[in-house]
Amino acid sequence: MDFYLTAPDGSRLHFPVNPERITCDTSNRILTFDVITLGEISLPRGRVPIRFSFEGFFPGEARKDDPMVKSWRSPKELVGLLSLWRNEGIKLRLLVTETPINHDVYFDGDGSFQHEWRGNI
Repeated sequence: MDFYLTAPDGSRLHFPVNPERITCDTSNRILTFDVITLGEISLPRGRVPIRFSFEGFFPGEARKDDPMVKSWRSPKELVGLLSLWRNEGIKLRLLVTETPINHDVYFDGDGSFQHEWRGNI
């Protein structure tokens, strides 16, 4: 299984280490009316866009040759690329091989890309 994010200009991020899991949150839009004689009526009104979430890490140079690392690039470079895409509101294509996940995606809000820097990983 491989995780990719691809921008319209062809730039691509191949996640160096697979996240442990990816969550797909799907739901429908429901419009609810309270009719005095009938009670509450709920009508479907389309779908809410799918929300994908996952957590992972970008290994440092000391771990670039580990067998679990698929495609190493410096964490600073990867964070810069993801931050650029988020800040510019660029539509990306999320592809997770060996799954049906192959969707256009956007970063959702300010908290959609959180990162921290650690030593020794």
